[in-house]
Amino acid sequence: LWKKLTRLRRIVFDKTGTLTLENPVLINPEALQGLDADDRQALRHLTGGNLHHVSRSLFDALGGISDQPLEAEVIEEPGQGLRFEHAGLVWAISRPQDQSADAIFTRGGQTIAAFRFRDALRAESLDQIDALQARGLNVSILSGDREAKVAAIASQLHLRRDQWHHSLTPEQKAAW
Repeated sequence: LWKKLTRLRRIVFDKTGTLTLENPVLINPEALQGLDADDRQALRHLTGGNLHHVSRSLFDALGGISDQPLEAEVIEEPGQGLRFEHAGLVWAISRPQDQSADAIFTRGGQTIAAFRFRDALRAESLDQIDALQARGLNVSILSGDREAKVAAIASQLHLRRDQWHHSLTPEQKAAW
């Protein structure tokens, strides 16, 4: 195994939680403040048990108020979002079709909040990427995030456009 590592030529990173901090920063917390108690409970139910970085960030931003848990199964569609049905309504967090937000929260198909997040590099990421490239290794980023977000991080890491890929589903990452 160790001998095979000497033939390594390419390192591929998933961006979020590897090169950037695990939880992005919610940059429009006022979107949460506009939610009523039922909306907040539904959002907490959607995000509470999910490990995706957007879910964790939203759950943390909701604060420590504990609600009576809802009796509804949350269904995750990898790369698309989360949803559940309760009291005749479908509640969901998903990626919007346009670039206006990073995630939208819907009730009955109607958007009730749109969330935007900012990624921050881990302190050691730039030095590590520079060191890998100095060793002659080709470094690439695969990300499900939209182009502008990946471009911003790639620029901070001094990566060329051909070294990063955006808007990939989990299946596309695996196939790559």
